[in-house]
Amino acid sequence: MELASVRPDDIIRVSRKGRVFEAFVLARRKGQLEIEPIKRGITYTTASVREVVCHRAKRGRPRTRRQRVAR
Repeated sequence: MELASVRPDDIIRVSRKGRVFEAFVLARRKGQLEIEPIKRGITYTTASVREVVCHRAKRGRPRTRRQRVAR
């Protein structure tokens, strides 16, 4: 997994100390990701790239040129 492919607002699955959970990415900083866990009761706020198990990009549907100009 590369840190360059992870952006803020993406969802990642983290495996940390035997606990697996999903989290939103808030920011990237020097090999670390600042995260906000989705489940309650998890207090981790950072994750390293090695701890990321799965990455789901929140991108949305690509827009056509007309849609970009109209806005």
